[in-house]
Amino acid sequence: EVLRADLHKLRKVVTPLGNARFDADSDSTGHADRTWAAFMGLYAGAMPTTQMEFQTTGVLRQNTTSDYVGGFGGRRDVMGY
Repeated sequence: EVLRADLHKLRKVVTPLGNARFDADSDSTGHADRTWAAFMGLYAGAMPTTQMEFQTTGVLRQNTTSDYVGGFGGRRDVMGY
């Protein structure tokens, strides 16, 4: 129901040059944040995947609070690098 309410916040605005954009008013529940997140997820899911490679520096970072991603309890350095 919250996502539905966010969806109904969106409105299509036509700029003076005739371009379309979507806008949403901000209130105590956000700026249609769940809708934008859903749209970005759908867009990302439709994109082709690619293989990523990385090379470690071989140096382990000190365990500090900046290594943690807020809200999910996950670590940025999942591989320990």
